[in-house]
Amino acid sequence: MKNLFEAGKLLLLDMAATLFFLGLYLLTHNIPLSVVLGVALGINVVVALNFDVVTWSVTMSIYGIASKAVMFLIGYTVMRTIGVVRHRRRQLLDVTGDRPRDAASMPG
Repeated sequence: MKNLFEAGKLLLLDMAATLFFLGLYLLTHNIPLSVVLGVALGINVVVALNFDVVTWSVTMSIYGIASKAVMFLIGYTVMRTIGVVRHRRRQLLDVTGDRPRDAASMPG
């Protein structure tokens, strides 16, 4: 009977992360955000229930710093890509002479 409860606990942990993902996706319609936060909830719950408080606090400290660094790098990469694409488009329009007369009022 103990093995059944252990298996049930793991299934409930997985179900909690899945339901969190589903709820967040239905609210935001953003799959990457929902996946990342669902996985984060799953990791947090597994570490909190299976390890001591010190291990959980160290894991959450490292996770907090690492997630901010990763989000910074993703944001930097996206903005850099957008800037490069806009710069190349502007150069192409300058070379071909297809630039509209009121280009100064157009964003991008």
